Amino acid sequence: MLKPLALLCLALLPLAAGAEVEKFAVVCETRMCFYWWPKVPPLPGWHQDRARSIEQDANVLVPDGRSFGDAPAVVYARAVYKPRVPESASLKAFIDQDRRTFLEKRPDIAIAEAGTVATGDGHAWRSLTFFPGRGGPWERVVYGEEGDFYLIFTLSANDKAAYDRAAPLFESWVKRYREAP
Repeated sequence: MLKPLALLCLALLPLAAGAEVEKFAVVCETRMCFYWWPKVPPLPGWHQDRARSIEQDANVLVPDGRSFGDAPAVVYARAVYKPRVPESASLKAFIDQDRRTFLEKRPDIAIAEAGTVATGDGHAWRSLTFFPGRGGPWERVVYGEEGDFYLIFTLSANDKAAYDRAAPLFESWVKRYREAP
C-alpha cells in the first residue's frame, strides 16, 4: 500500500522547470519524506552513500572502499526548491543566508570567495570556502541556480591535506554538471 501512496505523492509534487533533479519519497516513521537531489555526473572511484544521502538530504558521494564516517573527504549536491525558502528572493540572498548560518554555528570560521566554476553548460557558479579557525571540516561550496531550484555542490574534508587532494576532483565534477535539456 505504501508504494502506490509514494508514487501518488511524487505525481503530486510541483513540476519544476530547469535543473535535472531526482525526486522521490520514502516512508519516515509515520509520514512521507520527500527528497530532491541534483542528478550528478559519475565521479570515477566514488559511489553514492544512499543511507547518508537520505540522512543528509543531499546526493552524497564517498570514495570507493570508504564510508561517510571514515572518508577523508566527501562531496555532495543538494537542490533547494525556491518556494520553500521565500526569504531568499535571489541566489545572492540565499548565499548570504548560508553564510550567516555558518557563522552562527561556527563564529571562528573563515569564509572567503573562491571565484566561479563554469558548469558543463557554461553557467558561472559562485564558490566560497569555509575554513575552520580550530577543528572542523574544510569546505568549498559552489552555488548555482536553475529554474525553480538553488543548487549547492559541496566538498567537505577532515583536514587541509584531504581538502587539497580532493579539490581538483571536486572542481572537475562540478564542471561536468549540466542542466537538463
